[in-house]
Amino acid sequence: MQCTEQKIAVVTGGGSGIGFAIAEKFVANNIKTVIIGRSSQKLDEAKQKLGDLCQTVAFDLTNLPAIPALVEELAVQHSNIDINK
Repeated sequence: MQCTEQKIAVVTGGGSGIGFAIAEKFVANNIKTVIIGRSSQKLDEAKQKLGDLCQTVAFDLTNLPAIPALVEELAVQHSNIDINK
């Protein structure tokens, strides 16, 4: 019996537009997808559409000094990030 781990993807701008479309494809392929964006409202709306395989992170990626802490937090939560877009 082969054991497969849950694949994890991280998509910036996943609350709308191209980022949402990418996240939608990952979720459709049974990939747990973390979407990052500035608007909690857009992220919440996207999660409602994407379902349980979606996790949201409200974060402004223009805050460059805070990005290392975000990456560390994601690494702690998800030991294996397979895809980042």
